[in-house]
Amino acid sequence: MQAITSLTNPSLFSAATALPTGFHYILKKIGEYNYGNFNNDVYQIGIVREIDGTVVWGDTFHPSNQYSTAAQMIVDEANNSWSNWQQYSEADDIAMSASSIIGF
Repeated sequence: MQAITSLTNPSLFSAATALPTGFHYILKKIGEYNYGNFNNDVYQIGIVREIDGTVVWGDTFHPSNQYSTAAQMIVDEANNSWSNWQQYSEADDIAMSASSIIGF
């Protein structure tokens, strides 16, 4: 499927929560669903850890009137992905601190 990243198109994600160095957003079309006479695209935004390519994905979404604009849709969903990612990031930070304290 198609993918756009904050590295290849930074302006698309410019209003989203800034990520620390070594991470970037990825927007991927993951499929489509049929509603009435139209096939509507379904997307997902994730945050990629560049060192190993690990991705924490946000929820799936599709264009709808719950977003005021297409640009706002990207910002809202990127921020939702950031919330998911933050949980993992904090857990990684604690695990690294524990390893250094314990000595493993």
